[in-house]
Amino acid sequence: MDGKEKNNISNINNLNTEINTESSNFQSSSELNLNSIVKIFLRRRKLILFSTLLIFLIGVVNTGYKKTFKKLYKGTFTLMISDPMEEKYARRNIDSQSTRFLEDIAKNSRNVDLPTLIEYLKSEELLKETAKNFNIAPSSLASRIKIKVGGPIEKRRFDRADGILTIEMISRNPKKDIFLLKNLGKTYLKASKDLRQKRLTDGLNFLNDQEPILREKKENLQLEIVKFRERNNMIEPLTQGNVIKKRQQELDKTISQLEAENVRLNQIRKSILEGKINARGFQDAIGIKEGQGLKISEIDQSLLEQLLILEEELAAAKTKYRPGSLIIINLEKRKKEIEPLFLNNQLEAVDLALEFNVTSLRSTKNQKKNLINQFETKPKLIKEYNSSQSKLSIATRNLDSLISARENFQLQIAQSSVPWMIIKNPKISKRSFSPNVRKEISFSIIFSIIFGTIIGFIRDRFNYVFHNPKEVTEELKKPILGELPYVSMLNDQKRDFEKIDFLDLENSSIISSQEDNLKYKQDFFILQESLRNIYTSIKFLNTDDNQKIICISSSIPSEGKSFFSILLAKTLTSFGKKVLLIDADMRKPQIHKRTQLDNIKGLSNFLTGKETNIKNFIQDKETSKDLSIITAGLKPPDTARLLSSERMRDTIKKLKKDPDYDYVLIDTPPFLGLADCSLISNLSDGLILIVSINYVNRGLPKETLKRISDLKSNFLGVITNSITQQDKFSYSYGYGYGYGYGYGYGYGIDAKNSYLKYIDDENQKENKDESEISTLHRGKILLKKGLDNFMTISKKILNWIEK
Repeated sequence: MDGKEKNNISNINNLNTEINTESSNFQSSSELNLNSIVKIFLRRRKLILFSTLLIFLIGVVNTGYKKTFKKLYKGTFTLMISDPMEEKYARRNIDSQSTRFLEDIAKNSRNVDLPTLIEYLKSEELLKETAKNFNIAPSSLASRIKIKVGGPIEKRRFDRADGILTIEMISRNPKKDIFLLKNLGKTYLKASKDLRQKRLTDGLNFLNDQEPILREKKENLQLEIVKFRERNNMIEPLTQGNVIKKRQQELDKTISQLEAENVRLNQIRKSILEGKINARGFQDAIGIKEGQGLKISEIDQSLLEQLLILEEELAAAKTKYRPGSLIIINLEKRKKEIEPLFLNNQLEAVDLALEFNVTSLRSTKNQKKNLINQFETKPKLIKEYNSSQSKLSIATRNLDSLISARENFQLQIAQSSVPWMIIKNPKISKRSFSPNVRKEISFSIIFSIIFGTIIGFIRDRFNYVFHNPKEVTEELKKPILGELPYVSMLNDQKRDFEKIDFLDLENSSIISSQEDNLKYKQDFFILQESLRNIYTSIKFLNTDDNQKIICISSSIPSEGKSFFSILLAKTLTSFGKKVLLIDADMRKPQIHKRTQLDNIKGLSNFLTGKETNIKNFIQDKETSKDLSIITAGLKPPDTARLLSSERMRDTIKKLKKDPDYDYVLIDTPPFLGLADCSLISNLSDGLILIVSINYVNRGLPKETLKRISDLKSNFLGVITNSITQQDKFSYSYGYGYGYGYGYGYGYGIDAKNSYLKYIDDENQKENKDESEISTLHRGKILLKKGLDNFMTISKKILNWIEK
């Protein structure tokens, strides 16, 4: 691969990057408003209506077919899989909870797993015998069965009846399938019985295996309690602990009493020493707590009695005699002789009582301390004993429950009853439930309208083009200099336009009949007037001197820029203007083909040669005396380098000052993906952008205008080129580049393939010797032609719908 090919491929890769950027920008800015939705609906109304009718007819035909050949009936029966009375009884029997718990564990039926049960009832393994009897596949039978929890009453209640299963089966032959449905009910009842017996047998085996373990555990716990009693020499540690606690409380009471008595005796002794207590008072003190340590002897008792008698006689004498009388003096003398003796006796009695109480208090406290030491070991023993006793109680209860559960299992195994019950007999409805004609027709109407509308909108989004010049104005917000109308004769793809001189279209021989001639004249007149209006718009943009060098470009190939350049040049000469038309598209030149000129020497020859006078490369047309043309010339290896050369800039400056020409029109390559137009536009006085209707994606002209703005080129305005819908797949009028362009989305060939035709013709030869083509390659060509023909027919049908 040489350098020029690498350069072209690099340009193509850059174009793909621009395509991806533009695509993301397009996606972010393509939100539809209400106005655009209405426009799309009106624009695609035929396609939407056709799609809606087609989809509706398909739905009606499908409904009729199913109604005739595919009627479906529904057969049902209802099973009760749990006994509600047994459940209520189990809830009332609180004493049997542990037994029932063991039974549930043994049965492995603590909770009913309804989803698993339903899957089991629909399993092929369970249904294979029934399916074999009726000569159908188990998988087919399983697919026809639907099982739901609860019955018809579920619709009117909030509580779901989990013990009820409603079995539904789809049938195509009610008379035959009623027997199948009945057999299915019997299969389910038999399966429930087999499952019950297996579950009970497995449960009984489980209980039998558990009994030795529980019995051994109970015996071990009993032995452990016996050893505990022997080791600690007690029967019930809790009872002995209570006795010790009670004795401790009694000792606490005795200690309190002794301490109180000591306080009282000390107070008596103090009163005796202070002389505050007399004989009678001492007698009273002794009488209050007699027998608790304060005791006196018989002699002391005699002295006390004598002292009391003297005190009484003295008191009586004082009432009869005067204080100094001999009787009173004798009585007082005798009293004073007895009192010292009695006082000593009192103190000795109190001291003996105090000593006795202190000894008793010390002894009682020692007893309490011993009890406390004994009680500290009891809680641990009690805890250990209670733990063993609790384990023994649980083990005993578990063993008793297991024995009871085993007896229940043996009784249930002996029974032959079926645990499930059919509470609603098998029945197949006489009326088919599918198809529901009213429902399906309604659905077809809604679906066809929605889907038809979606098809119309999708078609419009994939064909995201400008549909009329008004949309170009609203979208681009740039001045529209004029419009090129559609000319049917110039869009006939069967014509060889390379043999037609576009500068002499009015005298062209492309018309074959008088009717076509009249149509062509009408179209040509409209085209001619449109070009004159465009000239008027350009003229009044500014003064003629300031708008002399004009570049004409488009966003992508095949938008008709070369065609417009030729016709505009012809129109300017009709107004007496001298025009120089330069073909600067040296990659894919078209001007010489459309004007019937040779391309032996042209712009590329001038820029690469030694000739300094560009007028030596001008070719004139006899049919247009005021029009001079410079063709592109031979294809150079690097067009961008030539167009950016100093010689090109000097040439443009000279042409701008040359008085021989009023206008210099430069036909440039497409703006996007190539650097050529960007280089020339900065040298010109203005740039005109061709925007094709029903062809170019809306996002591309926007990107072109952004590039023009970034380059700060003088943008004059937009020319719209109308292309009819039925020919928008043919890529303009047929005189353009001929390379499709899809720019990453929409229709047509991708951008990379579009620009590959700019690569050297030696690598793109179209006329190969058939002898050099392999059989495989020839097959690929035939396949491609077949696909192209199919796509052409499809496009024609779509165009007919949208017409």
